[in-house]
Amino acid sequence: MNLPFEKYQASGNDFILINQFNNNFLLNKKKIGFLCDRNLGVGADGLIIIRNTAKADFEMKFYNPDGSESFCGNGSRCAVHYAASNKISKKNISMFLARNKYHEAYINKSKVSIKMNDISNIKKINNDFYIDLESPHYVRICDDLNNIDFKKNIEKIKIDNNAKYGNFNINLVQIISKNEINVRTFEKGVEGETLSCGTGAIASSIAASFKKCKSPLKINFTGGSMKVTFTKNINIFKNIYLEGSQNFVYSGKIKI
Repeated sequence: MNLPFEKYQASGNDFILINQFNNNFLLNKKKIGFLCDRNLGVGADGLIIIRNTAKADFEMKFYNPDGSESFCGNGSRCAVHYAASNKISKKNISMFLARNKYHEAYINKSKVSIKMNDISNIKKINNDFYIDLESPHYVRICDDLNNIDFKKNIEKIKIDNNAKYGNFNINLVQIISKNEINVRTFEKGVEGETLSCGTGAIASSIAASFKKCKSPLKINFTGGSMKVTFTKNINIFKNIYLEGSQNFVYSGKIKI
């Protein structure tokens, strides 16, 4: 079959988006891997499926290139932008379902803001942090991201913690000021560094708040910047919003 798709990107984090509102069909791990393959398929950091659901504008299913399912902050913003642009939701506000949880989203021209669920599951590991926000993240604060061995740090963190926590995303963070951080993220499922990561931005902001950073925070990635806001009460984080720009790149069809 020829599969129609849309290509989106948010701060360099790129996605294949498939609309299944009128045609529900199964994509197995092999087909997801093929579609995300940058040499053989379309190429992307992940695949988004949006489909009909009873109590929200749409349901979003997100898959990593290895076929594993997860939640994706940047992918959510792209899905909301697509839904608003195609009259699936209202132009300025949306409600969607992802990983059995409902999320609010607000659209302001080219920017989308996603409201996350409250976060309190934060573990401190020596000077590092493990934070589960529908997608598991490990965060390490570093002095200078330009002068570190990224690969060596990632490998060491995985060796030391995979047995206890399983597979997770890893963020290396440099604090620039109380309201700005730089981040580099290794994404599980992609098994490499991506140009940005929305849930990584949130996890890094939460970790940085324990190092005297405050909301709102500007988070800089190689692929661009986004904003995270929150309210904090000791170890409980509420009113968490991820905001940034996202862009439709092109549409096409591919034989699968």
